[in-house]
Amino acid sequence: MTLCILIPISIGIISSALGFLLGKMVVGGDQLNMKSKLDTCSSENEQLNYQIYLLKKELEDLKAKTETTQGIKSETNIAFDAETAASVFGHKITENDLKIIEGIGPKIEELYHAAGIKTWKDLGETPVQTLQDILNEAGSNFAMHNPETWSKQAVLAYLGKWQDLKEYQDSLDAGRE
Repeated sequence: MTLCILIPISIGIISSALGFLLGKMVVGGDQLNMKSKLDTCSSENEQLNYQIYLLKKELEDLKAKTETTQGIKSETNIAFDAETAASVFGHKITENDLKIIEGIGPKIEELYHAAGIKTWKDLGETPVQTLQDILNEAGSNFAMHNPETWSKQAVLAYLGKWQDLKEYQDSLDAGRE
């Protein structure tokens, strides 16, 4: 009779222990799986936050560019004042001389003239990517130049803001911010 009671009790204890161990293994596996998913989500979140940062920076740059070029579009005809330009820069300035833009030399000026960019106004209204594409098409000697600040400089020259242009150029490093 005792044996009849011990067998079911033993089977119950063994089953309980196995059930407990199996339950721990399954839950432990789920915890590892959840940790892996959490790590993946955290990594994706960091990547998305970085993309948001880059997009915000690009938006700020575009807003600054738009504000700068608005000055050109709102002004129809600006009179060129060679005397004021010369007094600020210390040498004679010729109207629409693209070489006054820091980073543009005679050869780049020729490239832009050939592309139809002949005035400060033209240069100020031309998207930076278009300026870079012209340089890239001209070969590696030109592609290494960065026209990112050239439009802003051109707008200041077109508007006759010579002191502002000089100060901006002084803050640049080889034509770069």
